[in-house]
Amino acid sequence: MRWTSDLRLASIAVVIVAVCAIDGAADTFPPSPIDARPHVTAARATTSIEIDGRLDEPGWGRAVETTPFVQYDPEQGAPSKFTTRVRILFDDEALYIGVRCDDPAGRDGTRVPDLRRDFDFDQNDLFGVSFDPFLTGRDAVSFQVKRGQNKSR
Repeated sequence: MRWTSDLRLASIAVVIVAVCAIDGAADTFPPSPIDARPHVTAARATTSIEIDGRLDEPGWGRAVETTPFVQYDPEQGAPSKFTTRVRILFDDEALYIGVRCDDPAGRDGTRVPDLRRDFDFDQNDLFGVSFDPFLTGRDAVSFQVKRGQNKSR
């Protein structure tokens, strides 16, 4: 009986130490600068939007242009080296995200080593979008695209 109660006390002590260590560890890691992501507002599309890679329909003029953004690599949270502009529209059936990623080197400046499905994220230039559908500030639904994965006519 004594052995069981000693084991129980030891287990409780281990759990308490682990919880305190986890609680203290949260204070040692400051929030990443990337946590200050921009919030974007979508505008209602008043005309039809064609998925063609161009942002020349009149509806895109109603969308607020969002810039600047930050980079992930090589210095997380630093301002992007090149300008990225995002516009978002919606209608009753879809959400449209128009992105313009500038690079002075043009297509030769983007990193897309191959088009495999399972690729190395660090070796590709990507654009990603995250949604917080529950407005918790902690949960997200995300997707990323790279040049060459997009369809156009």
